[in-house]
Amino acid sequence: MNEKEFWKIRAEKYNELEWVTKKDIIRSLIDISELKKNHVVLDAGCGTGKVATSIYHLVDKVYGVDISEAMMSSINKEKFPFLKLDVCDIKNMHYGDDTFDRVIARLVLHHITDDDELDKAVKECRRVLKKGGKIVVSEGVPPVDEVEQDFTDIFKLKEKRRTLTSRGIKELLEKNGFKNVRVHFAKDRGMSIKNWLDNSGDLSEEIKQKIYDMHKNSSEIFKKAYNLKDTGDDILIDVKVAIMTGEK
Repeated sequence: MNEKEFWKIRAEKYNELEWVTKKDIIRSLIDISELKKNHVVLDAGCGTGKVATSIYHLVDKVYGVDISEAMMSSINKEKFPFLKLDVCDIKNMHYGDDTFDRVIARLVLHHITDDDELDKAVKECRRVLKKGGKIVVSEGVPPVDEVEQDFTDIFKLKEKRRTLTSRGIKELLEKNGFKNVRVHFAKDRGMSIKNWLDNSGDLSEEIKQKIYDMHKNSSEIFKKAYNLKDTGDDILIDVKVAIMTGEK
């Protein structure tokens, strides 16, 4: 399956995912971004526009780019008429140097599995930032080092992606020219594993059951790290979210 087909399938149920619209997580992202009314902001990899539409009335202008037109098709353009959307790869954007006060990349970088391509994407985000502007990267990360392999094994069944840690994101930003890199953490509490699996594209029932069982039969370290609760008909976990900022 090519990238375009993958995201067309994901787009069908993407907004049904609980974590996509979790207001407390989006609020944490907004607070850490330190947005101002005169800011021009780029939502890099905007998907269905949850970040872009949440900051729309807080800043001067919002631009959103994504490689998937299908993902962006659910954004209400009548409600947000001045939101500027482009089908665009964040590794090669058409914006000029020093255009944006903030570049926000929420749950985007883990989809770039090639190291050189990932560096290229981060460099491109830095290029379009104004001097003194900030990148804001938000990613779900393993809650403790001891479960990093479990994290990787679970996601390997679900999709092609890389495992990012707060340490790894910090190193990535610094090596590509960002300074004053800071890490903040938030928690997505009580995320439903069934909701996640049922709305994550076209996973087979076999794969969904295998991932569910990997949670259900996980180690005590894993269960404690994720504050895992087995309700009998669902499994709930607390997801650790790293929100990193770096300055140009």
